[in-house]
Amino acid sequence: MGHANAEKLDNHDVLCVVCRVEMRPTSLMIAARRECYKGWTKEYEGYLMASGNKGKTDFICVDHQPEADPKGHEDKKGTLLYKTVAACGSLPCPNYVHSREVTCVVCTK
Repeated sequence: MGHANAEKLDNHDVLCVVCRVEMRPTSLMIAARRECYKGWTKEYEGYLMASGNKGKTDFICVDHQPEADPKGHEDKKGTLLYKTVAACGSLPCPNYVHSREVTCVVCTK
């Protein structure tokens, strides 16, 4: 996700994607990868993101070219999404690169 695209997303509601593929009922999100394992189908790749809350948070894979709801441009002081940045020691390196944004891929089978 380039910085220009990120600017267009500021204070926009995030569009939600639901993967439903009748012939591939199992989905898997893999952090620190851009490709699926052999035998799996790549639905999309992107960046691992989460809210900036210090408490419990869920990590999601956001498409590398996300779209925003054009009707949802208003600062509602809601939860914001931030890219996850790797810190070696907390995460195994290689696979993760220290101080880099963590990529991800969503795969189905």
